[in-house]
Amino acid sequence: MSVQEYIGNKDSVTVPTSLWAIIFGAAKSRKTATALTWPDPLFIAELDCNEDRLRYCLDRHAPGKKAMYEVIMPKNQNILTEDEMNDMMGRTEMMIKVANSQKKGTLIIDGGNTLYRWYQLAFTGFDYSAGKPQDLKGPAAAGARADFARISQHFEQLLLPMRNYPDLNVVFTTEPKEVWADGKGTGKFEPRGPDSWDFKFDIEIQTYVTGGDYDEALGKPAPIEGWGLVKWSAYRDDRLRGKVIKEPSYDKLRSLLA
Repeated sequence: MSVQEYIGNKDSVTVPTSLWAIIFGAAKSRKTATALTWPDPLFIAELDCNEDRLRYCLDRHAPGKKAMYEVIMPKNQNILTEDEMNDMMGRTEMMIKVANSQKKGTLIIDGGNTLYRWYQLAFTGFDYSAGKPQDLKGPAAAGARADFARISQHFEQLLLPMRNYPDLNVVFTTEPKEVWADGKGTGKFEPRGPDSWDFKFDIEIQTYVTGGDYDEALGKPAPIEGWGLVKWSAYRDDRLRGKVIKEPSYDKLRSLLA
């Protein structure tokens, strides 16, 4: 890209047409359902559920949308061989490359925390899913930090070329992790994954559901409703941060960015 000249205009803020999102939340909080509202064709690397469940979600939440997917799950989470891990990483990255080659639609990595775990094992030799080992000090800690930098670099090399295509979106779903301060949980949550991932995306949303419990006044279970809390946005952050959206979707978020 050559050097460009530009003069900012507060009355006409430039917002990219693509929308990259991190969607995080507890299990069954409608992360996948929200991701499937993004434009098709959908390119799905499914790391979080089996094929029957994924097809149900597509039928229920994305009827009529074109989708290409691969279910990429280990045969046994407790005994993950190096060969199987490398195979699953390769298949996930192949779906990323397929989406990049199409230049239009939405890449969905459903289970970004699983991909991150594989990267941790591959690049650092440790599984940090339960927290960083406390015995890594001195040179070992420095080495671990260098390995985490390699994860971020590898991730960027895979995804950032997709920024060249204005009609190609990226959505990662992932589990939450609690933010700790002074050795204690704060009750606040952020996406599970390296901190450097967040700023490659345009918006970060925490999903949750309400209802489902028996309501004596109604004489039946309360209706189940899905919600999204915008934690951060690269664009219109003053308008979006902290906003709670009922049944969040791509169209609702785009309208708020307009």
